[in-house]
Amino acid sequence: MNPYRNPVNNSRYTKGLFLEESYEDRSTVLYTLKDVDHDGYPSLYRKYLEMGDLTEINFARTYFDGWEHWQMVCDSGWFKPYIARWRRELELSIRAKALLEVQKVANDPEHKSTYEANKYLLSGAWKQDKAKQGRPSKQEIKRQAEELFLQKNDTQLDLQRITN
Repeated sequence: MNPYRNPVNNSRYTKGLFLEESYEDRSTVLYTLKDVDHDGYPSLYRKYLEMGDLTEINFARTYFDGWEHWQMVCDSGWFKPYIARWRRELELSIRAKALLEVQKVANDPEHKSTYEANKYLLSGAWKQDKAKQGRPSKQEIKRQAEELFLQKNDTQLDLQRITN
């Protein structure tokens, strides 16, 4: 039996895989969208960051019914704020690890690239976003709005669980 598919019509589960999106039937739930494991369900956020797969293909094959299934979930409007945040955080995490390696080289006087590593660090080229002036882009406004919505939605869900 495939845990990612409905046994009756063989369609793939999307919302049904997540604790926060499955209010009535929890028999199909495999993950939580929270940052930490919750109610015995593993956090997909945690698994995503632990795997560190920038291409997401190995992640899709491990935790979903393949690439196409992963794309179905990612293209869902309700999931887009989550995956956007996860992708940004993964990129920053990988950049931070790489920067630590550059710093190690910069501090090693015996390494042949010490000068280039120090030059790179001093130039500040490693900074993701230099201070921008003017109005934020539409994409940036949308991203921030989605983050606010997601935070509000999480708070409302927690309040519902507490009061019930």
